[in-house]
Amino acid sequence: MKINITKKQASAVCSKDEFKPALKGLLYEPKKSRLTVTNGHVLLSYNVTPDENDSTGILPSELFKSKISDNCTYEINGSAKRVDQHGSAEYNLIDERYPDYESVIPASIKNKHEVCLDLNLLKQLFDAVPKNDNNTKTIKLTFNTGDSNSVIKFKQFNVDSDEYNYEGVLMPVRLGS
Repeated sequence: MKINITKKQASAVCSKDEFKPALKGLLYEPKKSRLTVTNGHVLLSYNVTPDENDSTGILPSELFKSKISDNCTYEINGSAKRVDQHGSAEYNLIDERYPDYESVIPASIKNKHEVCLDLNLLKQLFDAVPKNDNNTKTIKLTFNTGDSNSVIKFKQFNVDSDEYNYEGVLMPVRLGS
């Protein structure tokens, strides 16, 4: 398998829940050229280039390289093996059943609108906003669909009232349908 992600990227969406061991890894499906990871709230699928002898399996996130500059190849066939300029490391596959993640992906969405955001902007927003009464960082996003270039308004509401703690905008945002 050929993919250029790091251990940090691979584990970012993995579940940390001990009661969901399958979700602590990434599902590799060579026939679909896909590597999928979910924690039950976020689902991410990477396109990969499979090798001819690769088999399906749940890969531990530790398998992936530490630095983006490392040049690694991966062999998935009963176990997971990373090969790089320093040698090789072998890992056991996670022996669990991965959930049917495809069943939660809608085939089509009526009145579909796409929002293109710079993830650096979202990271800046995440870093800037305080936690709410539930000790989480949650905001409400609102956007209009009349313009191709627009702003997204956001507010963070109090849990027990309609009052908000802060508000702002993300701009510019490209909208398309």
